[in-house]
Amino acid sequence: MALFDQSALPPRRKVSAKALLAWGLLRVPLFLILLYVFKGAISALPIFDGDTITVRIIDLLSLPVSRGLLFIALIGLFSVLVVISLRLRSMMGYALLVGATLVAVLVLFFSTQTPLRNAAIPVLLAATNFLPAVLLQRYLSKRVMAVGVGVTEGLAIRRYIAWLAELAAIQSVSQRMIAGIGWALAVTVVSASMVVLVKGGRLIPIEQTFRMPASASVLMHENINGLSLDPVARRLHATGHGLESVVELNIDNLAQLPRVSEVNSGGSQSIVHDVRGNRLIVYDGEKKQLLLIDAGTLALARSIDVSQLASGDPWFAFDPISDTIVLVSEADIDDGIAFLLLDNATGEVLDSRPLDGGNVLKHPDKPRIFLSFFRRNPELLIYDMEKRDIVASRPAPARLDRMAILTGANELLVTSPVTSEILRLDADTLASKGMIKAPFGVRTLAIDSERQLLFAGSFVTGQVAVIETLTWRTVGTVYLGPWLRSIELDTATGTAFVSSNGALYRWTYDPGH
Repeated sequence: MALFDQSALPPRRKVSAKALLAWGLLRVPLFLILLYVFKGAISALPIFDGDTITVRIIDLLSLPVSRGLLFIALIGLFSVLVVISLRLRSMMGYALLVGATLVAVLVLFFSTQTPLRNAAIPVLLAATNFLPAVLLQRYLSKRVMAVGVGVTEGLAIRRYIAWLAELAAIQSVSQRMIAGIGWALAVTVVSASMVVLVKGGRLIPIEQTFRMPASASVLMHENINGLSLDPVARRLHATGHGLESVVELNIDNLAQLPRVSEVNSGGSQSIVHDVRGNRLIVYDGEKKQLLLIDAGTLALARSIDVSQLASGDPWFAFDPISDTIVLVSEADIDDGIAFLLLDNATGEVLDSRPLDGGNVLKHPDKPRIFLSFFRRNPELLIYDMEKRDIVASRPAPARLDRMAILTGANELLVTSPVTSEILRLDADTLASKGMIKAPFGVRTLAIDSERQLLFAGSFVTGQVAVIETLTWRTVGTVYLGPWLRSIELDTATGTAFVSSNGALYRWTYDPGH
């Protein structure tokens, strides 16, 4: 006999179900918000490799069309297999789905040169998400579903959807429809994992087929960094981590075979043309030598030992007024001096400083260089190569990159890949003059003063934006390929040459010229 009327009690079960439903729906968004809020502290943990993450982001975001097509194809494949598996006995259907996933992963990863260790993730997701419903309900209790934040959503999405439907006490939707939603999400999770993990190198031609215009073409496939264009001799010189020596192209006859220097330049990141001496200056990082190569013969004119320079990709500039050469290393290893000013004639060190700049830009008319910093020291500097001193500096946002001079307005333009902006600064004082909205991941710049156009290349999206310098309005974009690095303009023909980690591109941006 009941001691009291239980019907008078509050409806605990319904309240609990509503609370669990809210928790089940909101926990993943809340978790993502927490990750975003504490992203700085999380990224600073030693388990995260910043360079690896950057490469992964570029590989994903620069190939949206080809990865989208791959995703649709995988969705179609697994959808057909699911329909077939549902007509078989549960374990036979399960074996079909997991076996097909394993085969698809191996074929895809082999053909794209993706490390096979990555195959474990989509195979695991298939093995758990494609389990028969009876096993999912047996081993994943309601309590497990309530506490398995992020795990149940990823590894047992079908059971998760069924759990939410039960909590919501949905009566108008049939169990068959709920099961169909679960299967659709399971197929999506497995397909998405394969699309995200696959390396993008073999997808680039597909992306370019759909997105690169007919006015652009690939001149060579290689890991190329620095470019130097001689508009008088009509020659383009290229160097980079994928080139053992300087390569010369005749820009008036690109069908002509490139000329290759016999001087091993050690995969120099940068290249500078000394117009006065008609020399190409490159840096051999293996021998720590500055190489001065005759631009006419591509033979070695002389070398300067700079063994005291800190290891890392250096930038350098030559100033004819002070007759000096400056080298600035990114100092990947703390084994030397980051900043060296050399006498051009003797190679003597005239000044040295702990300035590990991320990029160097020579002023076109003055014996000055501009220094931006990508990894450390959030600031901008102007160094006078004649006075051998810093003449201007200012704090700046972290991770600034390449620069350009807008001579008519006396403005220094500096790219900020993180904020997708281009800073506008007075070229004498570094006083702020505003900012320009730029493509996501903007890195490299070039200016066509005749047409009053600014070209801004993104190393993340693979696009070059064309911006009017009078209005700072973006008037067009073009897709070339991932990881764009340097842009050189032949304004006489309205042609841009763009280097990247993978190719050298030619793009006619003014076909009517």
